[in-house]
Amino acid sequence: SNLVFLYTQAPNDNSVLLSVTRGLAECPETDCEVTFKFDEEKPIKVKMFVLDDFDGHSFKIRNAKDRDTIVELVKKSKQLKVDIPLMNNGVKTAQFDVSNFNYVFERFLKENNS
Repeated sequence: SNLVFLYTQAPNDNSVLLSVTRGLAECPETDCEVTFKFDEEKPIKVKMFVLDDFDGHSFKIRNAKDRDTIVELVKKSKQLKVDIPLMNNGVKTAQFDVSNFNYVFERFLKENNS
Protein backbone atom coordinates (compact mmCIF):
# COMPACT_ATOMS: atom_id res chain seq x y z
CA SER A 1 0.00 0.00 0.00
CA ASN A 2 1.30 3.46 -0.90
CA LEU A 3 0.24 6.81 0.49
CA VAL A 4 0.20 9.85 -1.80
CA PHE A 5 0.51 13.34 -0.30
CA LEU A 6 -1.12 16.09 -2.41
CA TYR A 7 -1.48 19.83 -2.09
CA THR A 8 -4.18 21.38 -4.27
CA GLN A 9 -4.98 25.02 -4.85
CA ALA A 10 -8.36 26.38 -5.93
CA PRO A 11 -9.75 29.96 -5.82
CA ASN A 12 -11.36 29.56 -2.39
CA ASP A 13 -10.04 26.23 -1.19
CA ASN A 14 -6.43 25.16 -0.75
CA SER A 15 -6.30 21.56 0.40
CA VAL A 16 -4.00 18.91 1.78
CA LEU A 17 -5.08 15.48 0.58
CA LEU A 18 -3.91 11.95 1.29
CA SER A 19 -4.69 9.05 -1.00
CA VAL A 20 -4.15 5.37 -0.20
CA THR A 21 -3.35 3.39 -3.35
CA ARG A 22 -4.28 0.00 -1.88
CA GLY A 23 -6.35 -0.75 1.19
CA LEU A 24 -8.81 1.40 3.07
CA ALA A 25 -8.18 3.71 5.97
CA GLU A 26 -10.03 2.84 9.13
CA CYS A 27 -12.30 5.83 9.61
CA PRO A 28 -15.14 5.60 12.10
CA GLU A 29 -18.09 7.56 10.67
CA THR A 30 -15.87 8.86 7.81
CA ASP A 31 -13.41 10.79 10.04
CA CYS A 32 -9.84 9.54 10.35
CA GLU A 33 -7.31 10.69 12.89
CA VAL A 34 -4.00 10.98 11.06
CA THR A 35 -0.65 11.83 12.64
CA PHE A 36 1.84 14.07 10.82
CA LYS A 37 5.46 14.20 12.07
CA PHE A 38 7.95 16.71 10.64
CA ASP A 39 11.68 16.30 11.27
CA GLU A 40 12.10 16.54 15.06
CA GLU A 41 8.85 18.47 15.69
CA LYS A 42 6.15 17.19 18.02
CA PRO A 43 3.62 14.98 16.14
CA ILE A 44 0.39 16.67 15.05
CA LYS A 45 -2.89 14.73 15.02
CA VAL A 46 -5.52 16.01 12.59
CA LYS A 47 -9.00 14.94 11.57
CA MET A 48 -9.44 14.02 7.91
CA PHE A 49 -12.60 13.04 6.08
CA VAL A 50 -13.26 10.77 3.11
CA LEU A 51 -13.90 12.67 -0.12
CA ASP A 52 -17.35 11.85 -1.50
CA ASP A 53 -16.30 12.01 -5.13
CA PHE A 54 -13.53 9.45 -4.74
CA ASP A 55 -13.58 5.71 -4.06
CA GLY A 56 -13.01 5.86 -0.31
CA HIS A 57 -9.24 6.01 -0.64
CA SER A 58 -8.75 9.80 -0.55
CA PHE A 59 -8.95 12.09 2.46
CA LYS A 60 -8.92 15.82 3.11
CA ILE A 61 -7.96 17.74 6.25
CA ARG A 62 -11.19 18.92 7.86
CA ASN A 63 -9.95 22.03 9.68
CA ALA A 64 -8.43 25.02 7.79
CA LYS A 65 -6.12 25.86 10.71
CA ASP A 66 -4.72 22.29 10.71
CA ARG A 67 -4.26 22.49 6.92
CA ASP A 68 -2.36 25.77 7.18
CA THR A 69 -0.15 24.39 9.97
CA ILE A 70 0.69 21.30 7.87
CA VAL A 71 1.52 23.41 4.79
CA GLU A 72 3.80 25.74 6.77
CA LEU A 73 5.63 22.80 8.34
CA VAL A 74 6.04 21.07 4.97
CA LYS A 75 7.64 24.25 3.59
CA LYS A 76 10.37 24.33 6.25
CA SER A 77 10.93 20.61 6.85
CA LYS A 78 13.09 17.95 5.29
CA GLN A 79 11.18 14.81 6.25
CA LEU A 80 7.49 14.08 6.78
CA LYS A 81 6.10 10.91 8.33
CA VAL A 82 2.38 10.21 8.19
CA ASP A 83 0.70 7.55 10.36
CA ILE A 84 -2.66 6.39 9.04
CA PRO A 85 -4.80 3.51 10.37
CA LEU A 86 -5.59 0.90 7.69
CA MET A 87 -8.34 -1.71 7.96
CA ASN A 88 -6.97 -5.14 8.88
CA ASN A 89 -3.42 -3.73 8.72
CA GLY A 90 -3.07 -1.52 11.79
CA VAL A 91 -1.34 1.85 11.69
CA LYS A 92 1.05 2.25 8.77
CA THR A 93 3.71 4.94 8.41
CA ALA A 94 4.59 6.60 5.13
CA GLN A 95 7.71 8.73 4.84
CA PHE A 96 8.21 11.62 2.41
CA ASP A 97 11.26 13.67 1.49
CA VAL A 98 9.83 17.20 1.48
CA SER A 99 13.16 19.06 1.46
CA ASN A 100 12.45 20.54 -1.98
CA PHE A 101 8.76 21.27 -1.42
CA ASN A 102 9.09 25.00 -0.72
CA TYR A 103 11.12 25.62 -3.90
CA VAL A 104 8.63 23.68 -6.03
CA PHE A 105 5.67 25.31 -4.27
CA GLU A 106 6.97 28.88 -4.73
CA ARG A 107 7.84 28.17 -8.38
CA PHE A 108 4.35 26.78 -9.00
CA LEU A 109 2.73 29.88 -7.46
CA LYS A 110 4.91 32.18 -9.52
CA GLU A 111 4.16 30.36 -12.77
CA ASN A 112 0.40 30.14 -12.14
CA ASN A 113 -0.34 33.53 -10.62
CA SER A 114 1.36 35.83 -13.09
